[in-house]
Amino acid sequence: MINIIIPCTPNYSGKNIINTVNKKIDMVSQFILLYNSIIKNWSFDYKINLFHNKNIPFKKEDKEILDKLDIEIFGVEQDHNSTPYQVRCNAVCHKEMEIGTHRLVLDCDTVALKQPKLDLDVDWQVMYANSVIDETYYEFINTKYDYNLNLKDKVKGPLFSKYMDGDDYSNFFPHFNGGAYFMKEGLCKDFKQLFTPSYGIVDQVNLPRDIRHIGIQYGASFALAKISTNWKPFEPGFNYLVKSYDIAKFNKNNVSLLHYCGTGGFEVAYRDFGEEIDHLRRH
Repeated sequence: MINIIIPCTPNYSGKNIINTVNKKIDMVSQFILLYNSIIKNWSFDYKINLFHNKNIPFKKEDKEILDKLDIEIFGVEQDHNSTPYQVRCNAVCHKEMEIGTHRLVLDCDTVALKQPKLDLDVDWQVMYANSVIDETYYEFINTKYDYNLNLKDKVKGPLFSKYMDGDDYSNFFPHFNGGAYFMKEGLCKDFKQLFTPSYGIVDQVNLPRDIRHIGIQYGASFALAKISTNWKPFEPGFNYLVKSYDIAKFNKNNVSLLHYCGTGGFEVAYRDFGEEIDHLRRH
């Protein structure tokens, strides 16, 4: 059984807090869209678990809707004092979930489409992000939080696009998009231990805000790279970054997990997948 973990702490304030991106669709509506899509389109053995910051409760009307779904809801501590909407680390190691073989962590702003091909034999899977920040900043994260990876001569640039185009990814820079992480149950503790310190980058006020925002994703990427070399990227189409690749070139029928990340991502997703989204929002 695969535990699907979906962090979903509502931002009722509407403020653009670091590590959050406001969208036209609110967090709970994002979760319901994702939930409906999983129930409709994925048939492997899974359990859906919603995690939220226990100090940020849901509004009554939202809680009533969520309570009717076939999910487990867990309120947990935030991962870091400065990141109230980040609970991913505490979620992956939560002991009250039903024990399975793997954990699949999904961001709320994703939509499950066709059945995916997850590889149960590797230790973890992720999808590449589509850019790499300046060396000054990624080396700061690499050394400050004791990852100490050898990043020299790694292939950089638009990694997601290169991967989608079929480039050899064996020497790609280890920068992975945070929309989906798939890992064996036994690796979760190591992932949390390695990943959690990098949350401290949000408090590095001498760094640009965009680096403080994206830096956590580098921390997660570097943590995974240290855990095990027995891994592979997701198949093309799983954690498909809707703003980063021409859907006409890839073919929308090949998408298994759509990710409408970033500002304006939902509008782009709706342009190409509006019929599917409307159907999933209604049912």
